[in-house]
Amino acid sequence: MKNMDMVSPSSMPIARTIPIGYNVNDESQHTNVYTYIVPYWNDSDKHPDKAVVVNIKASHLSNIITSLNAKSETSGNRITVIDSDGLIVSDTNKNLFSKNLLSTEYIKKVLDFQTPTGNFKTKIDNELYNVNFVSSENPNWKFISLTSYNSFMGPVNSIKFSTLIICIVVLLLGLLSSFIMSRSIYAPVGKLMNTVRQKLKAPYSKDPSSVDIHFLHDAFSEMIMKTEELEQKQRNHHHTLKNSWLKDILQGTTFLSTKDLLSKQKEYGSNVNLNEPLQLVLFRLDHYQSFLEAYNERDRALLKFAIANIISQIASTKYDNEVIELDSDKIVLLAELKEQPLEENVEEAFFKLTKTIQIAVSEYLKFSLSAAISSPIAPNELLFQSYSELYSLSLYRMMVGHGCILSPSFMNTIAQEPPTYPEGKVKLLLDCLKLGQQDKALKAYDEFFQNYSGATYENMLSSMMHLMFMIRSTFINIINNSNPRLINAIQSFSTNIELFETKDDIRESMANIFAEIVNTMDHNKQNKHNVISARVIKMIEEQYQDKNLSLRSIADELQMSSNYLGKQFKEMTDKSVSEYITNVRMFHVKHLLDSSNLSTKDILDKCGFEETNYFYTIFKKHCGMSLTEYRLSEKIK
Repeated sequence: MKNMDMVSPSSMPIARTIPIGYNVNDESQHTNVYTYIVPYWNDSDKHPDKAVVVNIKASHLSNIITSLNAKSETSGNRITVIDSDGLIVSDTNKNLFSKNLLSTEYIKKVLDFQTPTGNFKTKIDNELYNVNFVSSENPNWKFISLTSYNSFMGPVNSIKFSTLIICIVVLLLGLLSSFIMSRSIYAPVGKLMNTVRQKLKAPYSKDPSSVDIHFLHDAFSEMIMKTEELEQKQRNHHHTLKNSWLKDILQGTTFLSTKDLLSKQKEYGSNVNLNEPLQLVLFRLDHYQSFLEAYNERDRALLKFAIANIISQIASTKYDNEVIELDSDKIVLLAELKEQPLEENVEEAFFKLTKTIQIAVSEYLKFSLSAAISSPIAPNELLFQSYSELYSLSLYRMMVGHGCILSPSFMNTIAQEPPTYPEGKVKLLLDCLKLGQQDKALKAYDEFFQNYSGATYENMLSSMMHLMFMIRSTFINIINNSNPRLINAIQSFSTNIELFETKDDIRESMANIFAEIVNTMDHNKQNKHNVISARVIKMIEEQYQDKNLSLRSIADELQMSSNYLGKQFKEMTDKSVSEYITNVRMFHVKHLLDSSNLSTKDILDKCGFEETNYFYTIFKKHCGMSLTEYRLSEKIK
């Protein structure tokens, strides 16, 4: 504290080891902490003489870091936090706490970096590691992740071995299939030869030529039928093989030289020359989750084939094309631009073509398609790179909505710099939820989302994840102890956020979460009021004989505001506290009048009443007759 200066206060926190109890010499009773010193300043003092000292266990930070990196439990992988002097302030190895590693080569390299983040490869104890780090300004710490190359090369080597085994199995299956197919092809011929041999050995009939003609006719008819069946199977299989080959090219799993490419195109009978200028259009089926729920696998395949057929037929009026069915909701139109007479630019032409396809699919199949159009692809340009960019463009369907057509010019409207995170709107949203104001919270969410209307898809997605993290952190107690619907809604949002197709889908999911939070808080509040009312009733039933029993005395005992307690009790029981006290006392008065010979004064003393005109008035109001009339009626009975 003597070294503290108001102009340049000491940096916080301070990493150190302190004793837990009074035995400072017992090292097993020590713990690692971060110390924060908050001084009291007087205007006249240069150095403070009083301060609040807070020690936070270092294990808290270590646990958080460990939970953020599942690899930290893998042998050889570590998470380390150091200060600007190379002193370890946190490490997955607790024994390294407060150790100075400034002389270590990778620590020096991290401290020498001029950027706040970075990564590099280094050797530690003759083993290769990948070092990633990020920096924080206050405190001036660096968070370092050490990942052993063995930890991620092991699975790669395993995949290599598995791939080799699979290739061998596929090769053997291919050889077996070829053998079976060759037998099936030559089986009719062999059957014919055997039949001919038998006929040659048989005795002649009256008209042997007629028998031979009928026999040859039947044999050749059977052989032709079998051949046609085989050709049909090959045609069906041929389409599947061509689609698979084109899909591999788009997804970058197949690389062919120009010569091999021409050979494959000829083998599969491709309508498009991949060495010419090309154009891609990616179609995505809207409401895909509903599509999965409404149709079985066979029907889905038929419907996607029908959509692909419509795309191909309409596009073929202007372009040679291939339609490629990809996984899930994606279908790609691959069109050749060679020698096509375009009166307008390519983007406008394909925009009109795509719109025509969308209308046709909606009219004939009642499905909605969203689409993304690529830039023209030059000859020999890698198709998978263009497809990757096109897929990224299609993700902006979330911002534009179903049935949209996204073109390369759309990206000019997107700001690459991330917008400032709207802390104020997030605070307003959380405050509305705390007050149970669901509609206002949803309005605050709309204003929050509007902040990302011109941002990149990645920025929008990360901001939504950050918002959900803030909601989960704020209502952690409610979430952990609430109904399963709220827990499932939050988990589903975080897990499936990339499956949302539009911003309306996200808003609907967010509104459901808000509703569950507000309903859970209302339910918890109702339970709390029930507990309070039950305690008040129990106190009245136990203390009704006390003449000083009142709303104020009960509120004082429960350490609550009498106004708040009275209001809550009235809402729960439809009676005020004083009315309830009177009812309990009158019940006991009537019981003693019916079952004892005590005097009125004794009965009132036992029941907490004073013998006043007020008692006789409320007795008559409560029983419908005076006390004297009540006693006479009981004697008559």
